Amino acid sequence: EQARAELVSSLPPLATCRPDTAKQQRSLVFFTSSHHLQRLIPTAQRLRTTAKPPHWMALLPDISCTLCLDPFQPNEPRTPCILPCFHTACRQCLVQWAAKDENRVECGFCCPSCRQPCPTAVDELKLNFQLMDVVEAVRIKSGERRLVCEDCEDDADAACKCINCDMLLCDTCVNYHKRSNRSKDHEFQPISEVRESGALPKPKRVCPKHAQQELRLFCTTCQCLICSDCTVKDHREHDFNLVTDVAEEHRAELEREAQVTEG
Repeated sequence: EQARAELVSSLPPLATCRPDTAKQQRSLVFFTSSHHLQRLIPTAQRLRTTAKPPHWMALLPDISCTLCLDPFQPNEPRTPCILPCFHTACRQCLVQWAAKDENRVECGFCCPSCRQPCPTAVDELKLNFQLMDVVEAVRIKSGERRLVCEDCEDDADAACKCINCDMLLCDTCVNYHKRSNRSKDHEFQPISEVRESGALPKPKRVCPKHAQQELRLFCTTCQCLICSDCTVKDHREHDFNLVTDVAEEHRAELEREAQVTEG
């Protein structure tokens, strides 16, 4: 609570801010858990002398729950859940909302935004993964998400990202990377630029049958992802293609169906 009070006092008076800026500041106060608030106090103090706030602050109102107005979190129960009407709220608020008698309908509960009925139980609602990506990007940009090395087990802070391997590395692993004949010519991106972009390396999908083999192919016969070793035996006479090519074909098909629906 003391850290929260210091953060609030370090922000400019809300009365002197534009309405949207004031909302961003209120969201900033609740953005992190209490043990992370101290890390945001220097940032808030810099905002007092900075004419233009960090661009990631503009995203805070868009990634906040419409019920509690607190920003979403990547872990339950503060995750963003999408309703059948495509409105989104955090699961914690939806549980409380659905428990009230005035919000119940015959087939479930009503949406807090548009009042349309939702027959799905709150515990079974799907996550809004697109919004989750934005939440994670804001956590990275703000410094709330700690970035650690993905190549060792020392839990060391990441110093940069290997562009060729698409992997975060600490200082020790960077030195080893540069000495290895297989990776000495790789290019590296400073961790500051990684945070600015808000994008982390995507985890590689590994074949469960063949260790360390990445799932780069899609078997159209079995409708599943496979690796190159899978084509030798289990899927030898099947039809398969690169995952990227199949994804592009499905994307084009969805766009055509969307145009037909809109027409």
